[in-house]
Amino acid sequence: MPRAYPDEFRAKAVSLIQAGQTVNNSSSDLDVSCAILHRWVKRDKIDRGNIPGVLLAESRECEHGSYEKHENVFESWKTRSKFFVKHTT
Repeated sequence: MPRAYPDEFRAKAVSLIQAGQTVNNSSSDLDVSCAILHRWVKRDKIDRGNIPGVLLAESRECEHGSYEKHENVFESWKTRSKFFVKHTT
């Protein structure tokens, strides 16, 4: 089973990478895999609005039973993606 890391630990790891430390060095220093660090950096970019994706707060809501809201978002994205497929081919 995967280890759970506190949010503060994740934030510190991401800040190290953003400050210029390589993922490989951070991985060794923190005893965390490179894949996990890449995932955390991507999650941070999503939460800051730098890249598209579901915010962490929204995904945690989904884990706690707020599926209706996310079904609507999913349906909206499906509709939008169909529109772009039609208009880009």
